[in-house]
Amino acid sequence: FKFNAALVVLTSVIYLAMLLFLAADQRGSYESLGPLTYDVLR
Repeated sequence: FKFNAALVVLTSVIYLAMLLFLAADQRGSYESLGPLTYDVLR
C-alpha cells in the first residue's frame, strides 16, 4: 500500500512538472518558469 501511494504521488509530480514545461513552451518563454518555480519552492 505504501509503495502504491508513493507511485501515485510520484506520477502526479511528474505530470504537474510536464504541464508546467508545456505551458512555458507554448508561451515560448522559459524565463517565466524561473520565477514560477521560485515562488513554488519558497
